[in-house]
Parts: sequence; structure tokens; C-alpha cells
Amino acid sequence: MTTIDFSMGQLRPWQMEDVPRLATLANAPSIAANLRDGFPHPYNETHARNFIANVASNRSNHFFAIASETGLMGGIGIATNVDVHRFTAELGYWLGEPYQGKGVMTEAVRAIVSYGFETLDLDRISAAPYAPNVASRRVLEKAGFVLEGILRHNAVKNNVRLDQALYARLRTDKDVEPSAIPLHRGRLRPLHPGELNALKDLYRFLHDTDMAPLNVDAEKTAWEAMQRHDIVRCYGVWLEDRLVASCVLNILPNITRGGRPYGLMENVITHPEFRRQGIGQSMMQAVVKVAWQENCFKVMLLTGRGNEDVFRFYESCGFDRKGKQGFIIRAK
Repeated sequence: MTTIDFSMGQLRPWQMEDVPRLATLANAPSIAANLRDGFPHPYNETHARNFIANVASNRSNHFFAIASETGLMGGIGIATNVDVHRFTAELGYWLGEPYQGKGVMTEAVRAIVSYGFETLDLDRISAAPYAPNVASRRVLEKAGFVLEGILRHNAVKNNVRLDQALYARLRTDKDVEPSAIPLHRGRLRPLHPGELNALKDLYRFLHDTDMAPLNVDAEKTAWEAMQRHDIVRCYGVWLEDRLVASCVLNILPNITRGGRPYGLMENVITHPEFRRQGIGQSMMQAVVKVAWQENCFKVMLLTGRGNEDVFRFYESCGFDRKGKQGFIIRAK
């Protein structure tokens, strides 16, 4: 079985030396909650040994350990289909809690997809995470998978009926994220974990005054939390390889309005060189459309700028300045 290197580690064959670490990582309740019932919980070293032995005895398997120089991080595999579906496969994966939110799984998925198309000669690779598992869905979207539909009540997990989100990627799909939304200039997409510095460069133009910058560790922790949090979506508009605009959309849970969430937009910024070109407006309208797709019943924003031009800009994006009165209190 081959070893596949990627930017944040490698996909390698499972080894019996992985048993203790596998049992520790896989025993987290959050891991089993998002997988099928064939993945046991609690997960112990006997389960780990049996799994690795079964994988090693199957020469046609394509199940890899996700590992770095410091050791095991998780698992990923593609199960090939047969008969008329012999050129298709289903993707599955999990990642230990200490390694989540750092972009590892997105890169691992990209690596195994390339392996599936180039080495296994597949035409299509699909995955069907539980619909509420937003983090897993974002991984697939960042790795170029297209959402083909929602399979309603397609699974029962822990006695709860769940929808599944059916994603797929074809060999013929261009290596451009389907989650990117074409705008009249540039494309809008969620920012990746490695794009913090590009965002920081843009944020220099966000406020005239701001609090002192975070230290490196606190900044990294905050950015990683934003990346893995189901509620927070940080979007950017790219012109070729340059980030020229950005905003954050928070999808907030709610127990009124029939349980529909609402959106809160923050940190809206367009680079000064690219203002008054319609880029900011098209970004805002596209992000609001995302909120509607997430079943939000409203989208709100606040601005600390008292400039009439700013007010008119937000009105041009569809916002109503008279719809609600905003209040704010700041920490001292």
C-alpha cells in the first residue's frame, strides 16, 4: 500500500504501533457521533487492533492513517463500488479533536481524491455527512465537492433521524472550489486556515483605531476557533491571487421564528484600491444569499461609521437602516 504525502502530513498504511493512539483519539464521543454505527463507542485498544488487522488483511483496501511527524492524527479512506458503479467510490474520514480546525482534513481529502482519480482511475467520489455536521460539509466544499442534494431522514443515529448531505466530485471537475461564488469581478469563498496573513493585511483598512493587536498565540487560537466553529463563516473576495474584500457571517441559532436562525454580519471591508467598483456590494449580496440558503429569517449588521455614504452603501445591498434601532455597549 502506498504512502501519500500532503502539505500537513501524510496518508500512510495503518500499523499495529498505532493501536494506543488510535484508541485514545477514536474514543472521543464527538468522533463516533458523526460516523456510522460500525464505528464503536466507547473505542478501546481491542477495537483498534481488530480494525488494523482487518485493514492489513484486505489488499484491495484504500484506508489510510492520517499522520504527521509527531504521530497519528486520524483516518481516511475510499470504498470502491462494484458492477455498474465500479468507477465510483465513497469517501469517509475522521480527525482527532486536537487536530481539528487547522486545515488538516481539507488537505487530506484533497490528497486522497487525487489518489482516487489518478491511481484508482475513478470517475466519481462521493460523501454523505450528516446534514447538521457543518464542519465536515465545509471540508468537502473546500476540497472541491459539489452539494448534489439533501437525503431526507436517510439515517438514524443515536435514535435520531437525520438528513444526509450528498456531495460528490468528478474527475472532470476543474480544480476550483465549487463553493466559490463567481462575482462580476473576482470570486467569493470561505477563507482557508492558511490565509490569516492575507486577511490581516486587509484588516489594516478596517478601523481608524482599534484595540492593541493580539499576541501571536492568541491570534492563532482565535483564528483556529473561527475556522472550526459551525456558526462563524469568514468570506473573502479574491481577484486572481489577491484578497480584496472580506466579511464575516455569523449564523446564530434561535428558538423563536419556528427555530429559524438569523445572520449577523461583521467586519465588512473592501481594500481602498478596489472601492466604488461594485465588489463590496456583490460580496454583501452573495453572503446574504448564503444566509437565506441556511434558512435565516433575517440578516443584521451594525456599523460604527456615521458616514452617509456608508449608510447608502448598505442600503444599496438591500439593508434597511430604519428596520431596527441598534444599541451597543463597549468593554472599558
